[in-house]
Amino acid sequence: MDRGDSRLEVTANNALDVATPEPCVIPTLISTAERFFYALFTDPGISALPHSLCVVIQDFYQLLRREFPQQPSKNHMKYVGMNVLFRYLNSVVIAPDAFGLLLLSEDAKSIDDGDNTSRLFSNPERPNSRLERSQRRRLTAL
Repeated sequence: MDRGDSRLEVTANNALDVATPEPCVIPTLISTAERFFYALFTDPGISALPHSLCVVIQDFYQLLRREFPQQPSKNHMKYVGMNVLFRYLNSVVIAPDAFGLLLLSEDAKSIDDGDNTSRLFSNPERPNSRLERSQRRRLTAL
């Protein structure tokens, strides 16, 4: 029986292995997250999100309301919010190293972030995320 891609198989050591981030990256991640959440929840609000993501959120919420009408609206909003956080925002704010957004090698080009110098999103030759890699694959296939 073929179990698929061997990259998807995880051993106990791989699952428990924790990558230690570089010290200069953590303050930059904190300041980036603070600016992002401030912009999302106070300053421009929902316009900070891409329009397509807003449509997905709205459709997902309406689907939950239709399929589970007995549940309170609070539960629907909580579920939609958790999915948006884990599926979309997690890759940028919470765990950029897990999605290939941090370049920790010597060839990283430094980006000056005011007080700190970070190496986030630093190599333009390398696709930074799964989405970007899939978009490049589609463009080259065309």
